[in-house]
Amino acid sequence: MSSLVHLNLRQCTNLASFPKDITGMKGLRELILSGCSKFRGLPNDVRSLKCLIELLLDGTAIVELPGYLCYLTQLEVLSLNNCNLLTELPECIGKLSSLKSLSLNQTKLEVLPESIGSLSSLEILSLVHCSFLATLPDSVQNLKSLFELRLTGTSLRELSPSVCSLPYLRVLSAGQCRSLSLLPVSIEGLASLTELHIGHTSITHIPDQICSLKFIRTLEMNNCKLLTSLPESIGKLSNLTTLWIIGTAIKQLPESIGGLENLSWLNLNECRELDRLPDSIGTLRSLRILTMEETSVTCLPENCGMLANLRVLKMKKVKVMAGVDVSTQDDLHGPVSVLPASFCELSLLEEFDARACRISGQIPDDFVKLSKLEILNLGNNSFHTLPSTLEGLCFLRELLLRHCEKLRSLPRLPSTLEMIICADCYALESICDLSNLYCLQELQLANCYQLKDVPGLECLKSLRRLYMGGCTACALAVKRRLSTVTLRNLTNLSVPGCEIPDRFTQEAVNFTPQRNLAIKNVMVAVVISVDVQKLGDIYAKLPNIMGIQAQILRQNTSIFSTTLNLAGVPKTVEDQLYLCRFKSYNPMVLLLKGGDIIQMTQKFEAADGVELKKWGIFLVFENDDDYEGDEDSLPLTQQSVTQRLARFFLSSD
Repeated sequence: MSSLVHLNLRQCTNLASFPKDITGMKGLRELILSGCSKFRGLPNDVRSLKCLIELLLDGTAIVELPGYLCYLTQLEVLSLNNCNLLTELPECIGKLSSLKSLSLNQTKLEVLPESIGSLSSLEILSLVHCSFLATLPDSVQNLKSLFELRLTGTSLRELSPSVCSLPYLRVLSAGQCRSLSLLPVSIEGLASLTELHIGHTSITHIPDQICSLKFIRTLEMNNCKLLTSLPESIGKLSNLTTLWIIGTAIKQLPESIGGLENLSWLNLNECRELDRLPDSIGTLRSLRILTMEETSVTCLPENCGMLANLRVLKMKKVKVMAGVDVSTQDDLHGPVSVLPASFCELSLLEEFDARACRISGQIPDDFVKLSKLEILNLGNNSFHTLPSTLEGLCFLRELLLRHCEKLRSLPRLPSTLEMIICADCYALESICDLSNLYCLQELQLANCYQLKDVPGLECLKSLRRLYMGGCTACALAVKRRLSTVTLRNLTNLSVPGCEIPDRFTQEAVNFTPQRNLAIKNVMVAVVISVDVQKLGDIYAKLPNIMGIQAQILRQNTSIFSTTLNLAGVPKTVEDQLYLCRFKSYNPMVLLLKGGDIIQMTQKFEAADGVELKKWGIFLVFENDDDYEGDEDSLPLTQQSVTQRLARFFLSSD
């Protein structure tokens, strides 16, 4: 055993103690006992482990550390995270002169010994969620090598002068210290600080002295709900790259913010008192991400086009859910938004989310200048026309227009699109030919009542999900376009209809393997009627119908169940047909064994307002759906599953 260097006993949950005589392990350098939940203490002979460098005791039942731990003079890492019975450290811990990392997260420590200041080599001290710890000893100021101090979730009421005199500290995390109400002016003593996290505290004011921290790169103040302003001189933080002030009570940003020449991420989400951005925001030439969801800002500064490196702009104004009527919000969120003329100069913008920003009228044709745009989300707005130049956005992958009630048509779209969501666009009448969208995987058009047709649908070879529940006016035209090319790869389909396709078994299916033929798919069809008036408020606003499940039973016990992905809650009580195809890689297929029962169920809590009228199951085996040639001349019995589905839809009225 003398040559043993590494001993890992992690998760030996029945280990309660260590051998009393471990003198034969004098060469041990790493001892891991993490997760040994019954382990209560180290033996006296631990002092003989003079070469020990790393000692991990996380999640053990240790009540106290023995005083002879101080003999481990080579120890560099000591971790006691989640030792829930540990209430104190021995005074002699200060003799661990080589210790570099001390982690005491989620222990019951109430105080730290004064001797901790003697840990001259300590670089990391982590006390995360030590909720009984209210003070730090003054000797902390002697930790001259300390560069990371994590105090998240402690009961500290203040950052003491001893903390603020650590000249080489780079990371200070005091988030979730609910009793922390102010930052001392002495914080300027943290001259090397690069990260400061003070989110979820009771801080009401940020002292101007924080602006002397010239090396700080990350400043996070999320959910400081009593914080109403930032220092006027915040622009002096010239190295700041990340500023997060989510959920604060800040009413305005100081004009000097434009001086943050290296700022790349500004997060203002849920600053509901904030109603404008300063003009100087346009000078943030390094800004790549600007998020200001659920603020009161109604318009962007005229010079926003100067944000030459902006990649992501998110400015959603409310918590939007399907079913929310935009017209009822007109008086609640200020004036109608107008995008400034310079907006289209954001030539590197990749994602734009302006849901419920009350954008009305016509989106300008200059949108084509946003040539790098990949995700465009304009849902819950009141515009009636999209730019005719939209096809020129040659990197666009997602076009999200849910609940744009006044939108009348979709122009020609770029061939790069993978997802189109236009559900609940009640005025949508026409869509340009989609046959060029060879990458399109998802098309949501539920409740587009006025839509007459979906030209090009029959050519969409990559389409996986097609949701057209409630689209009564175009139901017949769409069904006629459901070619084998489209249907073969679809995993989810919804259309108005009251019949289950032919050959689907309308009862529980007993799975019987076929010799030398693998099971490829399990197909499920359900006919559902939804009465939105009877749905609870939560279910009515969800984008999916909830509670319909496919289930595998083995010997009368459920071994697997999955909720069907039934996107698009129809706003009509008329019957809707949903088809789901589970592929060979899905557990619904992978888990099947001979004798298993496949059935459909409806969860009782989602039953009100959702009626499961019919359901059917069809098992697709090898060779049942592999033919890709012209099948029109083949006898019906030789036609593929997909061809029969196409015939079913072609014959439905």
